[in-house]
Amino acid sequence: MHQKTQLLRIPMVRRGYVAVFLSEDLPTARHIWDALQTAEAQVQATLGQDESIIAHERLQEAAEQAGQELFDALQQAHLASVAREEERGIVSFASRRKAIERVGLPEVRQFRLSRCDADESEWRHELQSARQIVPEIRSLLILRIFEAPKCNL
Repeated sequence: MHQKTQLLRIPMVRRGYVAVFLSEDLPTARHIWDALQTAEAQVQATLGQDESIIAHERLQEAAEQAGQELFDALQQAHLASVAREEERGIVSFASRRKAIERVGLPEVRQFRLSRCDADESEWRHELQSARQIVPEIRSLLILRIFEAPKCNL
């Protein structure tokens, strides 16, 4: 959905990652995360289509809640960046116009002013597009963890 800008000097896409755990009477999320990094994981089974859809919807809702704080921080950083870019652009175009006004030939001055106006118009359009924020949550990995049966020796 984002387009490449030519006049803005800010990132148009900002990303953050959130791990979401839903527990069904299993150990803590921290324990699960540690086990995923140290233990050999084995695929025991896969969910059916209906179960997968239900699990995805539950996780999507949990991710939206868990990611709200991250989204707010990304949004605030982006809007601050857009505001700084707007200030930079205003100063830049004013300086450019001031320099153009010193050109001696009226035809050259008029041509450069019209080019400056066109560039500023395009810049303002890109700036307006940059103000539009479209959040997106994309699952990178969804898995269900079962506790391994304990062996009694």
